[in-house]
Amino acid sequence: MAPILGETNENRALINDSEKKGHTPSFSFSDSSETKGHKPSFSFSDSPITKGHKPSFSFSGAETPLISHRKVGEVPAEINPMKSYATIVHQNQIKEDVIMDEPLFFYQNDSKANSDNDDDESIVSMASITSMTSMASSIATLTTQYLGNFKNSLMIPFLDDTGARHKIISGLMALIGVGVALGLIMPKDEHLAHAWYRDFSNVLGYTYFVCWSVCFYPQVILNYRRQSTLGLSPDFAMLNFFGWSCFVAYECAMYFDTEVKRLYQERFQTSDSTVQSNDVAFAIHAHLLSIIYLFQICYYGGGLKALKLKNQTCFLLGAIMTPAVIGPMLFATNLLDHKYMLDYFYLLSLLKVSATCLKYTKQFFFNRERKSTKGWNIWYNFLECTGGSLSMIQVVLDSVDMGDWRGVTGNFAKFALGFITISFDALFFFQHYVLYAEVDELPLTEFKSEKRIEDMHLTIPESDNTVEDLSMED
Repeated sequence: MAPILGETNENRALINDSEKKGHTPSFSFSDSSETKGHKPSFSFSDSPITKGHKPSFSFSGAETPLISHRKVGEVPAEINPMKSYATIVHQNQIKEDVIMDEPLFFYQNDSKANSDNDDDESIVSMASITSMTSMASSIATLTTQYLGNFKNSLMIPFLDDTGARHKIISGLMALIGVGVALGLIMPKDEHLAHAWYRDFSNVLGYTYFVCWSVCFYPQVILNYRRQSTLGLSPDFAMLNFFGWSCFVAYECAMYFDTEVKRLYQERFQTSDSTVQSNDVAFAIHAHLLSIIYLFQICYYGGGLKALKLKNQTCFLLGAIMTPAVIGPMLFATNLLDHKYMLDYFYLLSLLKVSATCLKYTKQFFFNRERKSTKGWNIWYNFLECTGGSLSMIQVVLDSVDMGDWRGVTGNFAKFALGFITISFDALFFFQHYVLYAEVDELPLTEFKSEKRIEDMHLTIPESDNTVEDLSMED
């Protein structure tokens, strides 16, 4: 058995005898009226737990144990810090007091131990709070930086007119993030077969809606900053306006008109068309921005004379608007059966596709005549290319989900517009980054002279030399 602190020859025999009988010795302290402190008692008890019968010690009562030196039955007269006593208890019977030459052991009082424990817990608690505060501060800082970077990236398409590659990437990613967020929170198309795909289709739809809608703003802001529409073809703006007018009528009829929807269902034997709410919102929004284009040309160009169009453009506009205007008149007078109403709106969608081809052709040759893309914001093409690509993908995947490819043929205009815009956007990229890259790197001149703007808008240079001179002046 391991030795006990402070044991003597007198109590050793008692301890050995108790251990042989299967008792576990234990020390305890209790208040004593005669010592006014701790009176240690040495006791034995049967323990089924420990086989080695090791002594155990416990304390109770006052803060500090009384370490004393006294004879048997004598009240201690003084305290010797290097001696202590113990009362041997066997089977709950007090036998005798034993004077011990050495103190049993030293220990910290309970209040001090509790105080130290409280201090440790306080330190740990304070460390945890400090750590959490530091973490929260770091998260707040990172969030602030992220939101600041996101805001700056979101503003790039509106403020940048250089088309720098790193700005293109940052701006597009920010707008795509906005589109994804809108797609997740906005109402879904319940006509789609699979519930999981409704979210994905909505994300595609609203991402293309955001990109294709924002594409009109960079040009408007550029015109405002320069106080000029030099670089924007008036023919492009007029064809753009009439094209979106036709498309708004088509989208609204396919989405809202019950008669047109019924005719569509009968013809294609399907529940509904693939025209969605974001398609309608996009068309209306684009139509409003096309009106702003025309207003800016007139305002910065000195009035309606700035909208003087080429003869070819006037002829094409007449060809587009004639069937668009005559159709409603024929239905109103019953000269044309209402069962052809769906065909009429399909005609309007095809007129929009034709106007899109013509307007881009006009702008392309306008840049070629000037030998520069200055004044034409290349962000228009990047955003339209992104929106057109996502639009095509949505139409195809919606048809696959519904198991009916008539979704493509039934909404051919949307698919065709996406394809056409991507094709023309590639031509504008070639002009901006390859053909006229060196010219476009020159500082942009602010043309505030009304006469100068009028000359550039209304006069088509007749000789190559004149074109070169005007381009150099730009």
